[in-house]
Amino acid sequence: MSLVELRQKFAGLPRRYRRILARSDAGSQAGTETLVRLRLRAIGFLLRIQVQVRGVGRVDLLVGDRLVLECDSHEWHWLEDSYEKDHERDAVLIQKGYLVLRLTYSQIINDWPRMESIIRGIVARGDHLFPRSRSVFRQ
Repeated sequence: MSLVELRQKFAGLPRRYRRILARSDAGSQAGTETLVRLRLRAIGFLLRIQVQVRGVGRVDLLVGDRLVLECDSHEWHWLEDSYEKDHERDAVLIQKGYLVLRLTYSQIINDWPRMESIIRGIVARGDHLFPRSRSVFRQ
């Protein structure tokens, strides 16, 4: 649904519902992605949506420099072709130094406190940022 269509749907609703529209983002691709975005921003996380990564394409959410959150619905990610593409994308992201956390619908809806705790832990350790200098190991 486009933002224009959304505004039309919300136009006749009471003000308390129209405030929700102000938190919408035309870049979001799915309801679960929006839910994760709103939850993380509500607790102060800085993140970007639908970030283009060279050699991979767009990722759902990027926290910091390198924590990729992919919000997977059963509808779009259970087919063999999608499953293979998702895992190939993850491998390329990891090769480029990103951390990838795939969140299922059930994890987002039914197990959010645990998922949030995992994300908080990653951020608390600073793992969501690329290291400023890389160690060089010599043989």
